[in-house]
Amino acid sequence: MFKKYEYVYAIYETGSFTKAAEQLFISQPSLSVAIANIEQKIGASLFVRTGSGAKLTPIGHEYIAAAEKMNRAEQEFRNRLHDMYELETGKLVVGGTSYLSSYVLPPIIKRFSAQFPKIDVSLIEGKSTDLAAMIEQETLDLVVDNVEEHLDNYHAAPLLQEELLLCVPSEFPVNEQYTNYQIDASNIVSGTKMADGAPPIPLSAFKNEPFILLNKGNDMHTHSLNLFAHEKICPSVSFYVDQLSIAYALAANGMGICFATDTLFRYGYYQSEKIKLYRPQGNNARTLYIAHGKNTYCTRAMREFIRVAQDVMKRT
Repeated sequence: MFKKYEYVYAIYETGSFTKAAEQLFISQPSLSVAIANIEQKIGASLFVRTGSGAKLTPIGHEYIAAAEKMNRAEQEFRNRLHDMYELETGKLVVGGTSYLSSYVLPPIIKRFSAQFPKIDVSLIEGKSTDLAAMIEQETLDLVVDNVEEHLDNYHAAPLLQEELLLCVPSEFPVNEQYTNYQIDASNIVSGTKMADGAPPIPLSAFKNEPFILLNKGNDMHTHSLNLFAHEKICPSVSFYVDQLSIAYALAANGMGICFATDTLFRYGYYQSEKIKLYRPQGNNARTLYIAHGKNTYCTRAMREFIRVAQDVMKRT
């Protein structure tokens, strides 16, 4: 659409008619004629020819600024034109941790696919650090995760407020000392969460017990270590695992204490006879966001997926 702009810009970038002609795959005389025609139409010279190359005149600088503005407008037009037809065909790549990919994203994808069946949605599972890298590399369109520490790098919309819980194997004798702190899981499953008023318990109550933590690179790993650091505790770790569901399964089999979220239990994962639940002291809440890179154009399909995601989470 702006071929003449490309000619001028190539000379501006390379500082040479010869190099610009090579870059544009045209002859130097043809390029010189094209520039002369532009200069004749605007009534001013764009370049000062020197023995070492070509430099922009003041009018040339003005031309480049105007041409860049037109180029941005053209790109914006292409994006908007793409949006007009996008929901008739297209792809959307969404990422989340294993836990979110298992419990939070499936109902969202189901609703979105029902409304926009011609959009091919792909789901990528990974650690928080890997997902962040894929957003930066633009191999992911959207990510669902806790991105509070990196909000400057994202356009992020709050999706879900979660509460972190402490899962202690029922067989651990330490539970007998803290019955007043134990949470009624039925309140969590029903969505009323802490309606029973159970007070938060210091992690120091379990400082002599083994813990099961998620591996580094997962947001829950960082959050757990922050809770320990707040009480100046160095935990005894029996297992490091990659997935929240695995940590909980090990805890349910008496292998150690783990951290989980109320979301996990609202989807029916809780085993009341095997686990006692507690609310840890400190910052035991986190916000999950649906986000895309700050420099990534948010397509109509992405906007619709965000809208659907927020609507689904309001209803659960």
